[in-house]
Amino acid sequence: MGIFDKLKKRKENPLDMPDLPPQNEPELPSLPQTPSFSQPMYDPPQKGISPRDIELIISKLDSLNAKLENLNHRLANLERIAASSQPVTKPWYATR
Repeated sequence: MGIFDKLKKRKENPLDMPDLPPQNEPELPSLPQTPSFSQPMYDPPQKGISPRDIELIISKLDSLNAKLENLNHRLANLERIAASSQPVTKPWYATR
């Protein structure tokens, strides 16, 4: 009895449980066959977006844009401070 025989036995019944008898499943009424990969059907919008909603969306986008610009400016300031606090080393003066 080799190693492979033991592995084969483990794969056959990993939980050492007896096989269950097949159960009779209730049959479902058959549905008409449809292709399984059809294009999804989208519902057209019921009504258009009102100008007030558009203005609200634009104002929120402007607010987000201003916040991003502020963060970008603050990050640039931090990078400038970090770069100025490090001593400038020239490659030929660098110690090993």
